[in-house]
Amino acid sequence: MKGFTFISAAVLAVATVPFSQAAPNYHGHGGNQWDNVRSKIKNVVVVMLEIDNLRNIQYCNYENATITSSTKYCANPKANNIVKQDPDHGIPGVSYQIYSTFHPTNSSKGNMGGFVDRQARIYGNGDPQAALDAYSPEHLPVFNQLAQEFALFDRYFASVPGPTNPNRAYHTSGTSAGVGSNDNTFSDFTNLVPGYNRTSIFELLSKHGKTWKNYYEGYYVDGLFYNWVQTKAPEQLVPASQFYLDAAEGKLPQFSYYNPECCILTSGHPPTPLTNTETLVKSMYEAIRNGPQWEETLLLINFDEHGGFADHVVPPPAPNPDGLTYTATAPDGKNFTFGFDRLGVRVPMIAISPWIERSLVVSEGTKPEAGSAFEHSSVLSFLENLFEMPHLTKRTAWAETFEGIIGTKLRNDAPKKLVRPVSAWGPTHIVGNLNV
Repeated sequence: MKGFTFISAAVLAVATVPFSQAAPNYHGHGGNQWDNVRSKIKNVVVVMLEIDNLRNIQYCNYENATITSSTKYCANPKANNIVKQDPDHGIPGVSYQIYSTFHPTNSSKGNMGGFVDRQARIYGNGDPQAALDAYSPEHLPVFNQLAQEFALFDRYFASVPGPTNPNRAYHTSGTSAGVGSNDNTFSDFTNLVPGYNRTSIFELLSKHGKTWKNYYEGYYVDGLFYNWVQTKAPEQLVPASQFYLDAAEGKLPQFSYYNPECCILTSGHPPTPLTNTETLVKSMYEAIRNGPQWEETLLLINFDEHGGFADHVVPPPAPNPDGLTYTATAPDGKNFTFGFDRLGVRVPMIAISPWIERSLVVSEGTKPEAGSAFEHSSVLSFLENLFEMPHLTKRTAWAETFEGIIGTKLRNDAPKKLVRPVSAWGPTHIVGNLNV
């Protein structure tokens, strides 16, 4: 998906300080905080979409990242519903987007100036502006409504400055086992290979007596990344239709992980129509909201990585979880080695629960270490703490957590139905299931 800004200025005005200050129901760190969360949240639902980052629509890049006299492109809130040219989001390409070089060093300072340059070099006379353009709140009414009604994280990063599968691995195990590309070592229903011998959140939950399911729409199922899931729990991988039955009957497990179809129909990855993605999110929200488990469920809407689209915030460093590195050849023909020691470009996260105050913008949480940040391992750390389980890796132990968004007052004003998606091609073109 393209760059977007789906939260309005009015929402940003509500809470622009750390949520520990902004939320009146926030009541400090420590055991009492988690006791409150455990008393309120019994089920966590995560949907992992394909999208880019939340960013300032005034952001600009030069066509040549190192020559400021070259053509200057600036973002506009006019992105199309379907993106024709998928930007570079491999590790070397993202390094260039952040540092204007494929080979940054530990002393390199990010300038976030290489997005248009990479797009122009890959697609020639295509549309380099496409790497910058954003969506307005009117383009994405479902996401905007959810951001207004619940909590939006505006300083949350991908775990890896690279593509989908390494980030999804971090999201489900706190490491990618040293893999930095979407190679064929990641198992799916089109490429059934032995999974990684890494402990995933699925295995950890089972070993601690917790229930889970990985719901899926298409061929790509993140649970298949792991040998333990393939051999010990394949029955927990279930079609997406079961999610809606479980939600209606109050049978959602303690952890639900939802894989949309990738990468044409619902996931948000180009060339997915964003109206389809919003229709999926609307359907999932309404299934939970109108089901018997609403008051005890936390729904997290995640986006695996930035997709190659621009942002202006330089990602921070992060600890390597297991000492493994990734070496490959950059587009300039030279080898590079990535140490999994810095995060990827920002992506939004939306947290939904009747225990979350309205219009909360989350910029800061609980930091286990001075440099801790929100990233995909934060979701794992939340689950580890919620269900009183050990940390999967050094990264999940380090990641910033967000238990403070769960308050003590139950809201009864959350909408039972969300607005309808509206095509980004024009404000009057309605798409999706008009009966929902």
